Amino acid sequence: MALLLNWRVWFVITFVASLAFGSYKCVQFGKNSVQVEFDKYKNQQILDALAVEKANQAKEQVMKLSLENLTNAYVKNQKANSDNAIAANNSLRDLQTTIGNPTPIDPATSIGVDDLARARFVVGDCATTLSKMAEAFDASEARLSALQEYVKNVVQK
Repeated sequence: MALLLNWRVWFVITFVASLAFGSYKCVQFGKNSVQVEFDKYKNQQILDALAVEKANQAKEQVMKLSLENLTNAYVKNQKANSDNAIAANNSLRDLQTTIGNPTPIDPATSIGVDDLARARFVVGDCATTLSKMAEAFDASEARLSALQEYVKNVVQK
């Protein structure tokens, strides 16, 4: 009990209490400071993610529009090729009507056959083959052009 009357004991108790209170306040201040910094960082990350998402959405819209334009051009090209094929088939029929209906000629027995029939057969056969080749070429060209446009406008952007 006499110890409590000594001023040095009270001084040490006050000093330790002040030191404990000061340490507590420093810890609280540091904690709040770190929390504020973390909140700023987190908010910045959210803003960056939103900006990236917005940019991706804009890019997606541009790609969709480009793909739609390419699809429309491809369909238009396919229609034009189809119209050209119909016109070529009509021309082929006209040519076959003009030269007559060529009958197949066996090369082994064709000696002495008149040259007009042979010419008609060759021209008709060549025209038919050329028409089929042109149709296949048009289809391949349309696919190639569409793929090149797709790569140029969609993939490389």
